[in-house]
Amino acid sequence: MGSCGSKEGVNLSPNESIKDKKVKRIVCIGGGHCNCQVLKLLRKLIKDRQDMEITLVTDNSQSYYSGMLPGSVSTLYKDEQIMVHLEPLAVWSHAKYIQQKVVKIEANKNRIHLKNGSTVEYDVLCVNVGSRTKAGFSVPGVWENSLTTRPINELLPKIRVKEENLKEKGIIPRVVVVGGGAAGTELSLAFKARWGKLFEKEIDVTLLCSKEGPLPYEPPATRTMITKILKERNVTIESNCRVKEILPNKVVLTDGREFDCDVPIWATGAEPQEVSAKSDLALMNGYFRVNNNLQSTSHPNVFSGGDCITMENFADKGYPTKAGVYAVREGPIIAENIVNYLEEKSLIEYIPQRGFLALMMTGDGMALGSKFGISFYGKWVWEMKNFIDLSFMTLFDPNNLFRNYDTKGFKYPIDNF
Repeated sequence: MGSCGSKEGVNLSPNESIKDKKVKRIVCIGGGHCNCQVLKLLRKLIKDRQDMEITLVTDNSQSYYSGMLPGSVSTLYKDEQIMVHLEPLAVWSHAKYIQQKVVKIEANKNRIHLKNGSTVEYDVLCVNVGSRTKAGFSVPGVWENSLTTRPINELLPKIRVKEENLKEKGIIPRVVVVGGGAAGTELSLAFKARWGKLFEKEIDVTLLCSKEGPLPYEPPATRTMITKILKERNVTIESNCRVKEILPNKVVLTDGREFDCDVPIWATGAEPQEVSAKSDLALMNGYFRVNNNLQSTSHPNVFSGGDCITMENFADKGYPTKAGVYAVREGPIIAENIVNYLEEKSLIEYIPQRGFLALMMTGDGMALGSKFGISFYGKWVWEMKNFIDLSFMTLFDPNNLFRNYDTKGFKYPIDNF
């Protein structure tokens, strides 16, 4: 068990307890994997209590499930299948819905600042703002000339615009994917599949890896297998790549190598969002610093999860990584801790697992999996991944939150926990 909730960080009179406040204001920033879980569980925990009110503040009306994004790029899914519609989820969760970008967190005064100039005050804050594309601002030409994978909400619309432009000009695209991690590796296979079908011709795809080959931190068996799969699909692998600049028609490396292309894809991982630096919350490695309760180390009435955090007790362990599997598991912990904090009860700890079942689609109805150093590949792996992902998404489908949603909207909520 962790520490107890306390009135520190909340504006209360000396003799006032947060538990005794007439209405406790819970504000959730962001609609990522973590906060989707927080909202669902808060409804279950709070039910019809009148002394707690929830607000969701998000700059997008929907969020995309990152685990299914490469499958959608491959056209194995329709866009709608990987979307969480946030307003229906907020309404179902009895939360006020505000669609605005948060530009600053003023935790010392318990308020957040929105892009439109307004502010929202809170008693407890839950932050799930994700991350942005790594090195996107330090390498010339990334934003101007490439498709960036983060924020993930923007990738699919940008792909559609790009391919329409390519078709209009009669260009069979040459693709260069920068980033040899899981995202870049999956996307190299995804674009190979997507545009091979669209343009009815094999697409040249090159994967640029900063280390010696793709997935450098995975077990040797996984690395061997994914390298074999990439070569079988005629994806060219380049190692030890450091990008100097992205030009409209080529990627230039610091060692002088150049790769001609029509579509550069920037898939280099994560770095902190701008709002992290524009807050007065404690940071670690640029991300919000939290303890094992997923609680800010500087402001105990602030909880945070997903890609935007560093867990101080795990910072030197190499995990948890910026992966959706961790965000999904953090959400229920945060929801319970929010209620426990407001009731001045002991908080519960989140201990992230060192390893997890990693599943990567290969763009053709097959998938590669690994756990405990063992790798496996085939159609059955894709079917397992597909089942897990679709089962998760049904939790947030408006048709499973409201009866007759398509015709009655928010009128008849269902107790679907």
